Amino acid sequence: MADIFAGINAFRATKGLKPVKCNPNYAASPTLAGRTRAGEVIASRYDRSGAAMVQQWINSPGHNAILSDPRLNTIGIGITYTNGSQAMYDVVNFFRYSPDHAATVASPAAVR
Repeated sequence: MADIFAGINAFRATKGLKPVKCNPNYAASPTLAGRTRAGEVIASRYDRSGAAMVQQWINSPGHNAILSDPRLNTIGIGITYTNGSQAMYDVVNFFRYSPDHAATVASPAAVR
């Protein structure tokens, strides 16, 4: 998860965009009502590489547009793995919250 978060922010930095923050409980958060914008990127990989997943999204025009949207400032990351096929499935939900919103933290590591 940390490599996906870091990869997204590294990409945004190359475009002069502010880094996104993390909402660690985005799927169940009652604070979703406080968002004013949203987007989503989703894909799977068999090498289980978070860095390669971010690059896959960068290479996709539709996903790239979401990663590059300066209005989106908070993300929630979901990852699951299958044992049989060794696939990794990732989803990143992007939101716009006010900059000081209580549901956001600087990185996924901040919730440990």
